[in-house]
Formats: sequence, structure tokens, C-alpha cells
Amino acid sequence: MDNNLCWYLKRVAVLSAGVILLLSGCSTMDQVSKATALPKLQYWGADLSFASHIENCKIPLAGNIDYPWELYRDSGFNLARFRIWVDPRNGMNNLEDTLEKAREADDAGLGLYLDFHYSDSWADPNQQTKPSSWQDANFNQLKALVYHHTLLVLNAFAKHRLPIEIVQIGNEISNGMLWEDGRIYHHSQANWERFAGLLQSARLAISNSQLPVSPKVMLHIETGGDYTVSRWFFDNIGKYGIAFDMIGLSYYPWWQGKLPQLQSNLEELALRYNKPILLAEVAYPFTLDYYDYQHNAVGLKEQLHYPYAASPGGQRAFLTRLAEIVHQVPNKLGIGMVYWAPDWLSGKGRACHSYWENLTLFDRHGKPLPAFYLYSDEGMQ
Repeated sequence: MDNNLCWYLKRVAVLSAGVILLLSGCSTMDQVSKATALPKLQYWGADLSFASHIENCKIPLAGNIDYPWELYRDSGFNLARFRIWVDPRNGMNNLEDTLEKAREADDAGLGLYLDFHYSDSWADPNQQTKPSSWQDANFNQLKALVYHHTLLVLNAFAKHRLPIEIVQIGNEISNGMLWEDGRIYHHSQANWERFAGLLQSARLAISNSQLPVSPKVMLHIETGGDYTVSRWFFDNIGKYGIAFDMIGLSYYPWWQGKLPQLQSNLEELALRYNKPILLAEVAYPFTLDYYDYQHNAVGLKEQLHYPYAASPGGQRAFLTRLAEIVHQVPNKLGIGMVYWAPDWLSGKGRACHSYWENLTLFDRHGKPLPAFYLYSDEGMQ
């Protein structure tokens, strides 16, 4: 296809917000899809755990200094995910901060999804560090701490009359949590009994909480494109009798593989376990440019998923395809997806820099991108 014609068709797609044009012959996909053509999912969510950080750094979103909760609601989002740490150094994402932000999200009409990290900071496949105040606990004491921390948090939400739709026990836990006591290793049975004991403690606390309506319980692993590890993990969950309601998966194509791998994993998991599946973390870049001195998580063309460009249109097209794949999961068990840190822009000063600045749903000036309106035509003119 002639390059000028290719450019023209892309431009028409962006201006008209028409259906996806399969621009045969164009090197990358850079178009925008029509919101009404998307399959309806139960959840279109956003992890908004950086809300206090955005406010403290005075980063305006859609021209507002106050966090724009209603903008999310009015643009089709219906779920707000919040991580909770035990005793973080700066206070953000502790119980007090999370309650405050959850109240604001709830007031705006967003459902609440709570993500327990069981750490004072990030918990992920590469680090599952015990809270500093739990470091000297023996294993039985550690199980009790997990129970009481979980119960404390959930009862605080109940006291403030904040309903929780989803509770996630641990964050990206295919390698276990609360290392070394709860550490597990892929394709090994070592230490599973201890890891399962920690999960059971958290599960019991959820059952015993004062929440008037029981939340859905999710187990979340990072293996969106890896069925072998996903099956190993959830087969063992069944073996140890851990009750849960939902499977949560992280899916970033530069880490978890291509879309066909994700689709295959979702299909196999749905057929094997008959559980609802939520993509608990997703993202895609709208540019490869840098706006601060912090290294970005995605900065190379090699990290992109062809044919989706690192552009506003490419980002939206990727999420459109992702929504289609989730909707196609057998037995209607694909229930939604949650965009991770759509707001984590770079602000002034090193403390406000971001390695996620080109993966947000706002441009560098805080203007919502086309993908922000995935389930709304507003802002697409």
C-alpha cells in the first residue's frame, strides 16, 4: 500500500473513531476503534493506587488538580483497584490512605477491588518481602499475622461502609509470598504446604470479616501467557483445598508473551477450572518517548506487539483486541480487565518521576488518550 494512502486511512480512522480498519500493507497498527463495537465485559477497571502520589506531585489529569474519579466513571470504568501495604515508609497505600481513596472512588460510583501485597512495599515475582514488623515471626506467628492484618483491613472497610467487590490474596504469587516461609518454585512441590497455610489464613479472615456482603476472592499470578505454570499453580491450589472465586492474571506482552499465548491460556484455564478470569493487570504504550530521566519499563521497538504501534491509536487498538479475546473465553468466563497505573505520569522533581509515563492512559500533559475512552465515545472527536 502506498505510504501516503496508508497515512490517510490512519488519519481518517483517528478523526472518525470508526471501526478498526485492517490497514493491509501498513507497517504497524495505529488506528482507533469505535467504542460501541467492543464486546461488553463485566469489569473495565483501573488500578488507581497512585492517586495520592498524583495529588502530592500536583500532576493535573484532564486539567484537574483534584483526582478525577468521576471522569473514570463517566468514561466507562466501573472498578477501582487499590493495593494495600502493611507499613509503607511514606504512608501511601497503607490502611488510612487506602480507606480515604477508596471512599472517594466509592462516592464516584466505582466498585472496589482490594489487592493485598502482604509487604511494606512492592510484591511481585521477583520480591515478596515480609513486612519489617513481621521479620522475626515464626511460621505459626506469621499465619496469625496474615489473618489479623487481613481481618483488620476488611473490618475497617466494613466500619466505613465501603463495599468490596473483589479481594486479592497476594500479588503475582506464582513464586509464593512472604519469603522465605511462603516461597515456592515453579514445577516443584517444595514448601507448598506452608504457602497454602498462609493463603488459608487470609481466606479464613475474609470469611470471618464484618463485611455485610462477602467479596469475591481472587488468586492472582503473573503468567498471562504461560499455561504450563498457570496449570501447575492452580492444580496445587485445588490439591490443598484453597477456596477461591476468581483467577487473576497479569498480562503485559513484553513480559508475558504474545496475544495468541494469552488466548490459549485463558481458554485452557476456563475449561479446566470453570472459574471467572479477570486480567488483573494490563497496559500498552502510547509512545516510546521519555519525559524525565527515569528509565521506562518499555522503551524499545522490540518490546512492542506487532502490529500495534506505540501510539495513541495503537494503544487503543491493542486494548480493543484484548477485550475481544477476554470476551471470547469459553463459557463466558472472561469477565474483564484492569488497566494498571493509567495515571502514573511524570511530575517535577526526582520523587515524582515515573518509569510508566508512556504506558498511561493520559498523555504527558494529562489529557486523556483515545484508549481512556475504550467504552465511551466521549472525547473521540
